[in-house]
Amino acid sequence: GGRRAIEDQQGDLLRLVRLTISAARADGALSPEEQEAIVAHARSVGAEQLVDYEVRNPRPLSEIVSGISEPAREEMYQLAFAVVRADEAVTGAERIYLAQLAHALGLDPGAAARIEKDAAARIDAASAEGGE
Repeated sequence: GGRRAIEDQQGDLLRLVRLTISAARADGALSPEEQEAIVAHARSVGAEQLVDYEVRNPRPLSEIVSGISEPAREEMYQLAFAVVRADEAVTGAERIYLAQLAHALGLDPGAAARIEKDAAARIDAASAEGGE
């Protein structure tokens, strides 16, 4: 039925919100800028209250990724990598976070490295187009 699809969409949105928050926190703290960016994005999809709640109630990675479907795993990792790389350099703490996420998602180091390489190329191409 349609209701299940809506719940699935909300489940996916919730998962993305939680992952984005956890990735933004990977370097130890959620900066006001990061929080603002997440809330702004949430506002655009009508999930502002949800984000507000999730920011105040962080979840363990294992909970965030439990029950995730196979095709969504690489997507989730790619999203997290894009979030931690948003401030250019990936710190040691963020590296550890990505390794934990890859492990939680069941991605081997080779797959994780390939996803990062693809994502990094895409990010670089996008910032080159932006004329920075």
